[in-house]
Amino acid sequence: RALVTGMGHTSENRIAIVCDSDPDKLAEALSDGSYAGPLISAPRRIAAVGGKRDVARLAITTLHSASPEAPALLSLPEQAPYGRIAIDRDGCTLCLSCVSACPAGALSDNPDRPQVSFIESACVQCGLCQTTCPENVISLEARFNTEASAMQPMVLHSEEPATCTSCGKAFGTKSTIERIKSQLAGKHHMFRSDAQVNLIEMCDDCRINAQWNMEDSLLRTTSPRPRLRTTDDYLEAQESGLSVEDFLKEH
Repeated sequence: RALVTGMGHTSENRIAIVCDSDPDKLAEALSDGSYAGPLISAPRRIAAVGGKRDVARLAITTLHSASPEAPALLSLPEQAPYGRIAIDRDGCTLCLSCVSACPAGALSDNPDRPQVSFIESACVQCGLCQTTCPENVISLEARFNTEASAMQPMVLHSEEPATCTSCGKAFGTKSTIERIKSQLAGKHHMFRSDAQVNLIEMCDDCRINAQWNMEDSLLRTTSPRPRLRTTDDYLEAQESGLSVEDFLKEH
């Protein structure tokens, strides 16, 4: 009804659900004359192929094309199975949780850079992306987009990747790295010096290597490993009349 009304037609006596397995009763229900006149002047044929949403979209866009004054975007009530999502870019960290949660394949990422793309025609407005988002920056809008752009992927959010200052490997996003630096630099006991702050701009491998080579690194022990005791050590200590500990200290 929302679609028909949005196209400029009245929805009164237009839509009914017929549930009957008897073909004669079905034919009678379709020809009882209780429905209003046709929405278009002449019937149009469509090739009803594909999935349910494909067939439904083809029928809706065909009806829309026969309504010359209808807007391209048709508003729908909340929880309708058609619509789009919006992402607040200022709060999005491109963690891609929404891409993993989408059951319809409407959201996708880019293996070469931090990016989220969206195909409106595939979105079922289930809200899983909104629920999964840890930053709560996703909103839903129920609507039907009759334009061909609804079938094509569009970029909702994209950023330049952050590159490791040591090896140049791409990891994370620049905005996320800058946010972490502002929160930790000079405020956390492990990120006091410039060398410690620079660790934030390194990938995992280079960060561990840099930490290991720091003079005050916690990864290295403060004293050398003790010498392994052998049978010869005990025998020589016994011959010299010393304890094993004293013998090892002298040798």
